[in-house]
Amino acid sequence: MTDDAASDSVNDDTGTLLRRVTETIPASLADMRVDRVVSLIADVSRNAAAALIESGAVTLDGVIVDAGKEKVTTGQQITVDISKVAEPELPAAQTDLQLDVVYEDDDVIVVNKSAGLVVHPGAGNKGGTMVNYLLARYPEIAGVGDPMRPGIVHRLDAGTTGLIAVARNQTAYESLVEQLTNRSVTRVYSAIVWGVPASLNGV
Repeated sequence: MTDDAASDSVNDDTGTLLRRVTETIPASLADMRVDRVVSLIADVSRNAAAALIESGAVTLDGVIVDAGKEKVTTGQQITVDISKVAEPELPAAQTDLQLDVVYEDDDVIVVNKSAGLVVHPGAGNKGGTMVNYLLARYPEIAGVGDPMRPGIVHRLDAGTTGLIAVARNQTAYESLVEQLTNRSVTRVYSAIVWGVPASLNGV
């Protein structure tokens, strides 16, 4: 955020390691809610920022913040104990569903995702996703790409059926991401329509 940001590690009275980030509030953040500032500093969601404040992990000029709606002012020092940020629970392997794998080699897996199947865990979907089932069959993807969505380089909505390419190693992951970013991959979508549309173009 600014060049005045600093971090340190200290031990509390119980010997627990605390990891603190301290920031001097710049003019650009003046009058911003403190929970929003915490979200920016700690790189967490607003809900996680609220939890940090509730746990007493945030101070302004040495005073514990007790309300996320409090506004910050230019020059204040905000400190966040980021050791209290909850570690996300990594996806676990599940074996109660067989995926329709239409192609695989040493680098790539192609899955025909069924409608209703969520691609990767997220809010409200901790398990029962395509990633959970992939981890059971291809445990090596756990270390590929984002640990919360291992191997995944693109997705389809839960209600959509279609092919999804999954990387089996980091080299393949980076290559697929680059191809998708450069739009060098051709995608074809098909839709089933009930009735006759008034126009063949538009939405």
